[in-house]
Amino acid sequence: MAAPTILIVDDEVSILTVFSLALRAEGYEVFTADSAMSGLETARKLQPRLILCDVHMPGTDGKGLLQMLRADPSLASTQIVLMTGNPQAATPREGMEIGADDFLLKPVDRESLLRCVAARLRRADEREQAEARLLEDIRTDLRAILPHELLTPLSGVVGITRILREDWRNLPPPEVDDLLASLDESGARLERTLRNYLHLVDLQDAPLAEPAAPIDARDAADLLGAMAHAVAERHHRAEDLDATAIGPVPLRIRETDLSVIAEELIENAFGFSMRGSTVRVALTCDGCLTVSDSGRGMDPDKFRAIRAFKQFDRKDFEQQGLGLGLLLAHRIADRSEARISLDSEPGRGTKVTVNFLVSGMKE
Repeated sequence: MAAPTILIVDDEVSILTVFSLALRAEGYEVFTADSAMSGLETARKLQPRLILCDVHMPGTDGKGLLQMLRADPSLASTQIVLMTGNPQAATPREGMEIGADDFLLKPVDRESLLRCVAARLRRADEREQAEARLLEDIRTDLRAILPHELLTPLSGVVGITRILREDWRNLPPPEVDDLLASLDESGARLERTLRNYLHLVDLQDAPLAEPAAPIDARDAADLLGAMAHAVAERHHRAEDLDATAIGPVPLRIRETDLSVIAEELIENAFGFSMRGSTVRVALTCDGCLTVSDSGRGMDPDKFRAIRAFKQFDRKDFEQQGLGLGLLLAHRIADRSEARISLDSEPGRGTKVTVNFLVSGMKE
């Protein structure tokens, strides 16, 4: 087995020399760079398992390098340890918040260095194993879900198109309008299914948690409100939506990810409840998003099946079309370190809660 590759980025020659000797003595393959930009170039070329990076360097500093590494898809999940000799200028918490995996305060003795490196490399191994398991899970889930998710709306498109081509001249205008509306809905559902599938494929490249810039409090509220109203309009149930309790909260999740989670959970609430019943969407100051309905509900065993990404009541509710969306919502929540829970009672309704990380709030 090849020795783990470690890259040290520091403008102090003494640090590069001492750290390199210590790590090579343990069997690691070590490379060095004396600036952030040369470090970035070397990292892209070597794809190291671990990067040790000084915070304070001339030109682009270690924080800037960290952000560039996280923005590079090929390096985004690399284990990165920041180092500094000035604890006032950079703190461990600050390092973690901008995406570092660990933090070393100089001077670093040999034992502390080796313990840190060993721990980070174990974490890299665990990440790779988890990614492999997750990739296989996604493949298994998609094999089970995707055929139905694609064929159901596609059958609607094909069937309605055939009716219109063969008999539209003999149909009254209101019936043609209804068929065109159904065709539009089937097409939109097919488009959404394909979009969700492509999103899942993207998650295979970076399925685990990555640092996410917080969404501004007002932007988060506006996004959730707009999504809630869009889904309600899609179901022709704008009057059934209560989105008055969506408050402004800065959430630590990507805007696109929040949009997908919200759309799928709100879609689920409208899809599983009757016209005339209320669907409530709320976001509280602690980062708690709730989507509740007064629909048919489900028992805990069925929700656990959803959490395992299996569809339920297929023979009773054949047109639900929600398996892929729920799979995607849970995958994104896992990646964003959000927790999804459910409170449901058959015949009484369902309340789904998503606890997001809030920017500035202690975890």
